[in-house]
Amino acid sequence: VKKMEEEFHLMSRFKGNSNIVSYEDHMIVPHEDGKGWDILIRMELLDPLTKYCNKTPLTAEEIVKLGIDICRALELCKKENIIHRDIKPQNIFVNKYGDYKLGDFGIAKTMDHATHATRTGTHTYMAPEVYHGEAYDSSVDIYSLGLVLYWLLNERRLPFLPQPPQVPTSDDMEEAKNKRL
Repeated sequence: VKKMEEEFHLMSRFKGNSNIVSYEDHMIVPHEDGKGWDILIRMELLDPLTKYCNKTPLTAEEIVKLGIDICRALELCKKENIIHRDIKPQNIFVNKYGDYKLGDFGIAKTMDHATHATRTGTHTYMAPEVYHGEAYDSSVDIYSLGLVLYWLLNERRLPFLPQPPQVPTSDDMEEAKNKRL
């Protein structure tokens, strides 16, 4: 619950920004038996990027707009000394007007300087310095966004994977990850 409240506090710092999921408020209700809680959050209704792409394939122009919108969100994060640390398609959302928004600040970290941290995030989109436990700064989010854009522009394949129509094997995926990291 404390971790969720920290995420809500971070999200409230971004209220009113059009490229970050809009958080309104939340309520934590303890269960009557004392075991657990119901955590309710009120925020804008959006489609996850992955679901949206399944319904509507993105054009190159829309992918560029997505990149610009998420860069705007990352600029604001940098001003607030926040590193998101989990930029991936599942944490990007789109509203009915085609605006892209960054969400899920569950593992975001407030930074005053470069950090060493555990390998927090999704390895598929993780920057090498995070994966290796080296010092890093907000540039790791830009790296991850670059991988998301690459994935969108290359038939949902990450760098170093075989080109269609070849279906990547688990060995191909492991080798590609090792090359990226």
